[in-house]
Amino acid sequence: MLKKIFSILIMILLLVRLSGNVFAKDIYTATSTINGVTVNWEYKVNESNQIENLKCTNPTALTGNITIPSTLDGRTVISLANEALKSATKITEIEIPSTVKEIGLWAFSGCTSLSKVDLGNVQKISDQSFKDCTGLTSIKLPKTLNKNASGAPFVGCTNLKNIVLEEGMTVIPDYVCANTPITEIEIPSTVKEIGLWAFSGCTSLSKVDLGNVQKISDQSFKDCTGLTSIKLPKTLNKNASGAPFVGCTNLKNIVLEEGMTVIPDYVCASTPITEIVIPNTAKEIGMWAFKNCSLLKKITILDNVENIEGYNSSNSDLVFQNHNEDLTIYCYKDSMAAKYAIKYNIKYVYLEKTTTDNNTDKKEEQNQQKKPNNTPTNNQKPIKKEDTTIATGKLPQTGATITGLFIILIISIVSTIFYVKYRKFRDIK
Repeated sequence: MLKKIFSILIMILLLVRLSGNVFAKDIYTATSTINGVTVNWEYKVNESNQIENLKCTNPTALTGNITIPSTLDGRTVISLANEALKSATKITEIEIPSTVKEIGLWAFSGCTSLSKVDLGNVQKISDQSFKDCTGLTSIKLPKTLNKNASGAPFVGCTNLKNIVLEEGMTVIPDYVCANTPITEIEIPSTVKEIGLWAFSGCTSLSKVDLGNVQKISDQSFKDCTGLTSIKLPKTLNKNASGAPFVGCTNLKNIVLEEGMTVIPDYVCASTPITEIVIPNTAKEIGMWAFKNCSLLKKITILDNVENIEGYNSSNSDLVFQNHNEDLTIYCYKDSMAAKYAIKYNIKYVYLEKTTTDNNTDKKEEQNQQKKPNNTPTNNQKPIKKEDTTIATGKLPQTGATITGLFIILIISIVSTIFYVKYRKFRDIK
């Protein structure tokens, strides 16, 4: 029995070794000359005979401006390896050829003299690719970047205060600007999505132009403590997945652009805003849109809002979950917002309605005088101000004018009769 088990184990080990030989890629070597220095390279070759994981084995010998070769030994270079030029402290500029699609982990980390980078048409910049490149002050991220950048590539770049996003970019990758000292950022009009944690930890960031973005992912701006105000564009759709501004402890002003039709899920959650106005164009407010807004005391919601998530399907307030006890919804009587406030026992104030119809004004004014003051029902919180209609004018006073006309008519008739009689009397004489 033991002999049989031993034989099976030997067979398994042999299979593992054989599979390793099948799948392992050979490491090739090559040399090139840059600035008079012989550079030693090692790389692997994929099934298409392209060079992957290109790595320099003598990086400290490199100086000045460096251009990564686009071909070696007749093969096209498509990716740079982990630690490809790590600790090449004497290089000042790097140009990535357009053939390279991916930059590996820590590829240029510790290149402290590096001040200029041309990223070519790279699609992925891996975690900490440029870690501790303290000489880097500015960089342009190409439109070819895809969403799956795994980690913060510029962590430790303490002087990188300017990041430009190329027009034509459609998605800002996860983490791509995280933990950088940038002070402002402009999102190109072509960008539709901002990835997870894309600007998280950018504590000096104080100005953001969101362009025409449609989605801001979970914690995109996490811990951006320098951010005090932001305008959310009308192009945002409902599916914002998570609180994009969590940890933005000074973000007390959020403006929702007129033209917005839906307030996305979570979009203002966990922010220190104190008041906000829902645009006239908004039809829907998403779930958890104002969750954990513990300082929010005033929100204005007009008649245009037809749906507030959870109103018909939940027994608890989802939109304003964990709200301030003084939160007050300013709304119109019988509106969706008023119904929501009453259902979930949130304080509310009825707004005044105005009209230009004078007859309607007068009737409404009379009705208001006849009606007793509304009293709260169903344990709702007290109404601070009644819904009223403001009269914009009065009808002209017509009584005196009609009386005057009648008197003039009588005088005219009497005068005519006397005149006719006078003519007859004169003719007789």
